[in-house]
Amino acid sequence: NATLRTTKEEVEELRRLVWMEQQLLEEEQRRIVQGTYNLKSTIQQVQQLEMKTLEVMKSVGAERTHLFRSEFRLEAHRIHLLQQLQLIFPIKLVTIHVSANP
Repeated sequence: NATLRTTKEEVEELRRLVWMEQQLLEEEQRRIVQGTYNLKSTIQQVQQLEMKTLEVMKSVGAERTHLFRSEFRLEAHRIHLLQQLQLIFPIKLVTIHVSANP
């Protein structure tokens, strides 16, 4: 009788331990699922940021090209105006040397 009771107690203890292990396993699985969701969400955010960064870089490139062209046209216009002024006034270009020490 005592041996039977001890065996039943051991079986119950083992069942309790198995149940606890199952609970821990289920909790770990829930954490893995949540971690996977968080990781996918982060990856999606990174991809969106990469796309936005690419768009900004394209815009910056276009703006640089536009700026270069505008600076070129401005310089060409400045030269043209100077040539027109030289026709009206006797303008000579003089190089001025500026010294840092007086």
